Amino acid sequence: MGMGVARRAEALIKLFGRHRISVADAYKFGRTKDHPAHQNALANILYGGAWGRTNLGNTEPGDGWRYRGGGVKQITGRANYREAGHEDDPETLRTDVNASAKAAANFFVKHGCVAPAMKDDVPAVTKRVNGGQIGLAQRIKATEAAKKVVGL
Repeated sequence: MGMGVARRAEALIKLFGRHRISVADAYKFGRTKDHPAHQNALANILYGGAWGRTNLGNTEPGDGWRYRGGGVKQITGRANYREAGHEDDPETLRTDVNASAKAAANFFVKHGCVAPAMKDDVPAVTKRVNGGQIGLAQRIKATEAAKKVVGL
């Protein structure tokens, strides 16, 4: 599931900040020593509300979970599922390898990732995909590993 929705309560606050999740909700729904994470509730909090509406097109209650990270690219949000052709069948994007690969490639092209990728500019691709640089070190390692697999 995408961006750490099953994370520890402390990690949720650090990663998403209090503008996206309150301390109380992080401890109520995040993973603690006393209980597992409540992924559905966390997705609706983190990817819903005003932030989800503005950044992901999540307009209905439950959209955060319904349009949670799915497929190889972890496409998130109603607007991105719509762009991928899966607004009405989000589960297909999460379960069908061909639909997932097509949606990931479509996102990559439509969001201007090809040119920076051709220059090995992983930070620029990361910015276009996620809007920031969280996880950049892992992406650089994964890119290098993928290039070896395909002989680049």
